[in-house]
Parts: sequence; structure tokens; C-alpha cells
Amino acid sequence: MFYYCPAQGKANVTVTLKKIGSANTEEAILEAEKETVVKDFEGQGLTGVTAEVEKVTFLGEEHPSLKISGTFNGAKLNRRILCLVKDNYISLYDASGLDDEYDAELLNATTLE
Repeated sequence: MFYYCPAQGKANVTVTLKKIGSANTEEAILEAEKETVVKDFEGQGLTGVTAEVEKVTFLGEEHPSLKISGTFNGAKLNRRILCLVKDNYISLYDASGLDDEYDAELLNATTLE
């Protein structure tokens, strides 16, 4: 697992790599996680929790992502989860933060040549 927190401290990014039993589509994985993530947010005391799968450009290609938002003590918490699947491996990219730029570091990522 890799964890990154920009200097401003308003957002963080976590990257996790895992081996999975069988390959599945990125969208199917995110749709399956949607209900669990909403329940987790609500269990932590967040209200007005919403979650939707939407397309974003990540590493120069279009991918589905799970966007989650909720409110805690008057502060809005945002989270975006992306996953890339190859063979029986998955890489998860998770960004969260308190402002509207919480996922900028993640979505502006580029590949190395």
C-alpha cells in the first residue's frame, strides 16, 4: 500500500495492489462496492451520503470511478475510488478530502515512459 498526503493536508491518496481470485470488469467491482462504502460512511456518522459510478480520465484513458460524498458535523467529505484490473490483479486508487479539489492529484496522474 502507498499513502500520499499533499502539503496542504486537505486530501490524501492511497494506492493498494491485490491479487483477486478471478478477473472482473472495473465497473462491476465498483458497483459491488457502492453499497458497502455508503454503509461505512453512514456507520461513521456521515449524513446525506451519495454514491455514483461515473467515467473519468485517469492515466490518459477513460475509466469508471466511484464518487462518494457525505457530511459530518457540517463538513463535506468527498471520496473517489478507481480500480484497474489486469489478469488476476487489481490496483485500487482512493482519494479523499474536504474540498472540491480532493481528487486533483489522482486525476492529474501521468504515466512514466
